Amino acid sequence: MPVPLGPHDLGTLPAIGSSSSLPEKGDRIHAFWERQVHATVMLLVAKGHMKIDEVRRGQEYLEPQVYQTASYYEKWALSVANAMLEHQVLSNQELSAALGPETEDEVQRFFPGDVVRVRDASHTTRWRRPHLRTPGFIHGVCGTIERHVGNFENPEQLAFGGKSWSTIPLYIVRFDASSIQDFDSGERGMDQVTVDIYQSWLAPADAAALEGQRKKRPADLAAEQPQSHPDCKRARTDEHTAHQDHVHDHVHEERHTVEQRAVDAEAACPAIARALVSALLTKGVIGAEELRAGIEKVDAGDRNRGAVGRRVVARAWADEKFKSRLLSDANSACSELGITATNPTAPTKLVVFEQKPQEHHLIVCTLCSCYPLTLLGLSPDWYKSREYRSRAVREPRAVLKEFGTHIPADTQVVVHDSTADCRFLVLPNRPKGTEAWSEEKLQEIITRDSMIGALELGNLIEKYDLDGVDYNWEYPGYRFGQGYLSDTEVQADYRGLSKLAFATREMYAKRGWTSKVITLAYYPDGRQEQLLKEYGLPEVVDLLHMMSYDQGGGHHSSLDYGKKSADQGTQILPARQLTMGVPFYGRHSRSGEWTTYEDLVQKHWPLNPNVDSVDAPDQGTIGFNGVDTIRHKTGYALQVELGGVMIWEVGQDCRLVPVVHGSTTHARTCPEDSASLLLSISSALTAAKRQRMRTAGWSPSQLSSDRGDEL
Repeated sequence: MPVPLGPHDLGTLPAIGSSSSLPEKGDRIHAFWERQVHATVMLLVAKGHMKIDEVRRGQEYLEPQVYQTASYYEKWALSVANAMLEHQVLSNQELSAALGPETEDEVQRFFPGDVVRVRDASHTTRWRRPHLRTPGFIHGVCGTIERHVGNFENPEQLAFGGKSWSTIPLYIVRFDASSIQDFDSGERGMDQVTVDIYQSWLAPADAAALEGQRKKRPADLAAEQPQSHPDCKRARTDEHTAHQDHVHDHVHEERHTVEQRAVDAEAACPAIARALVSALLTKGVIGAEELRAGIEKVDAGDRNRGAVGRRVVARAWADEKFKSRLLSDANSACSELGITATNPTAPTKLVVFEQKPQEHHLIVCTLCSCYPLTLLGLSPDWYKSREYRSRAVREPRAVLKEFGTHIPADTQVVVHDSTADCRFLVLPNRPKGTEAWSEEKLQEIITRDSMIGALELGNLIEKYDLDGVDYNWEYPGYRFGQGYLSDTEVQADYRGLSKLAFATREMYAKRGWTSKVITLAYYPDGRQEQLLKEYGLPEVVDLLHMMSYDQGGGHHSSLDYGKKSADQGTQILPARQLTMGVPFYGRHSRSGEWTTYEDLVQKHWPLNPNVDSVDAPDQGTIGFNGVDTIRHKTGYALQVELGGVMIWEVGQDCRLVPVVHGSTTHARTCPEDSASLLLSISSALTAAKRQRMRTAGWSPSQLSSDRGDEL
């Protein structure tokens, strides 16, 4: 069986099960301290104070539990701090001062007979494994001061650098042997143990705590107090306390969740990260201005991840000769575009792999997070996660499915583990229908994840045999809690929408789905039609649904509003791709709350087919579309040759309630067929069909034989 190199060797360690799903697939803007640590590392490497390999080695040497639970950039800070001490760029005292050194009180605070509690080991583990002179079996246990021995140099300071800058009191503390966890108390009822302990490890306790400890068996205490120590008794939390020094050949599977939570929540700045940067600035190892400039560079990559890579891919799509050079010598090809493909901290070699029908490429780094930083910007959290690093090399198809990327059985998956000085980039397939596009426009549909090999849609479509995808573009230019967006933000939203739609069409083509559709519902106000056209949506979307409702007030979807939407839409977009949205629900004029058409039928029947509002006690009126309005809207959509009507939503019609709602069926549904909005649409379609047949010269006998009264 292969021996793992350490807790970082996730490709060798027993796999994290496929039940451990990947973290959030999106991006987040990194916290300021994370960007600060990243910039600091780049500066230290550039100045020759360390090599990037030392950062990796320092992380690999972290305690397994620290490695598993520390956040990504916290591990960087821990590693760099150790490297700075090794190279004597910083001293232990300088780093300790920046940490805000723990107060080493030289004054004797305890006297013979005082009850004290021994602190838990975690109180001193601020950033590295400490040199502990307090044995673990008494951590959290209460005892009694026997004597003050004197003041001594701090051994935990002496252990790192051979210098102590403080002295601390040392005591002999007496403990009941029967109260010490894991000690057999069966034959040791009155026996005691003494341990010499420094003052920094002791906290005041009282006689009640000591007495409570004596009354409880250690096993009971361990079971009752897994997290806290009200009776000064520490519960064992890790079965591997006695062998933390060796490299584990197994993984605590339950900890992946803990680690990922730490990665996902990288917001609070760890003390070591703050102290490292502060100490380097104070000593002048790095300057404030150059750090600011470094952070700006990191910020640029954080805000626009993948921008440089998109330039490279777009040129390869547009220029076959460049593509050939890119696949044979990527560093040289990138230099033609003025792009330095090597990472800023190491002379890396860029290698590009082209996606092909018979071969799908996926990038991972099982040892850390090696990544084409200059082309793709800061790596996403999921790429750095323990789950992805472990599973991508072992079960790539399962991982890809979580991104919606289904790989056919006859397509080979090739995983590229970037663990040394190569950085890999995937050249995605160019979508059909973009042959006439400029490189600038092509860049807008290229995603960062597609250049890693992860992104593709479609697993849900295939799983449930759906007819396609509908995108609800309901509130463009608006964010709840923020209000209306700037024009720049709106444009960015449309670029993202365009990328999504084109990626969907590309996925359809790759799977050979010729009958699957893409539809998009949008708010018709004239401006949205212009933006949809500008960003090429009609080129890949089959139907554009005009949401001609929620106009405001009680009459939220009048016939005039529907006609206006159709008229302005057909001036900008292809009529056959447009549908008129019709609501099967009403809105209260005062509160804006909605209610289903079926509910209106139950409460207000009979409804006048020519009236589109009813009185609602204490709520003003409820505006809705009755059977006549729905019929007229459908007729107008056919008259101006739209693609049809879009119903929101069909289950709200009284005719379908028994089918849609099952056991919640009301005693009455549609009191008669004439109340059904769905049948109103059907009658309009039938009338239009018959009119066209008459126009085409059909005889009365032909008309009577046609089953045009059925949808």
